[in-house]
Amino acid sequence: MPESAFNDFFTALASGISGEDMSSVVGQLEGSFLSLRDNPDLPEILAAVRSLQSVYKGSHTQVETFPSEIADALSHDAPELAKGIDLKKLSERIEKAVGSPLISITSEKIKSLRSEIERGYCKARILTDLRAAFSDDPSTTPTAMTVLHTLRIRYHDDLRRHREFYIAMDSEDLADLKDAIERAQQKSKTLEAFLGKANCRMLER
Repeated sequence: MPESAFNDFFTALASGISGEDMSSVVGQLEGSFLSLRDNPDLPEILAAVRSLQSVYKGSHTQVETFPSEIADALSHDAPELAKGIDLKKLSERIEKAVGSPLISITSEKIKSLRSEIERGYCKARILTDLRAAFSDDPSTTPTAMTVLHTLRIRYHDDLRRHREFYIAMDSEDLADLKDAIERAQQKSKTLEAFLGKANCRMLER
């Protein structure tokens, strides 16, 4: 990216650009300066800056040393890629990137909020079978039968690993679970209507 466009890029970010998704942010950037318009690499540049900001935020490293550490790592771990790159200029650009305001993308914030839990629902299935009650003599015909439901819930743990557990249920338990789900769905509709009146959108994903 030419130096003038690079400076325009961060001037635009400093104005507090935000959006619902990446494409809306790219659109706002393109509309801010002529130098950023019709740049096919703008989405990748924006993604790279956001990635740098995220890494820096979690690194607990000083802004004065972080850029040079990244440039040194590039030179050491990927010398072929670093060939022809002005590492001093790269460090300066990284410093500007991590020192600029964080780029706010609503959908990714929502996704982050939804994932900041110990367990995240993945899939459920209910297995239904008959259980027989035999007399003391197991060779005789069962004296009674019962229907047993087994609820299997699959989820992701906080390390995104797949896990599952099983819960035995009877018909009353199923009815209770159904009532709880229907109640939650109704509460969701009520809150969505409330947010609509407050001019605040509901994002499910």
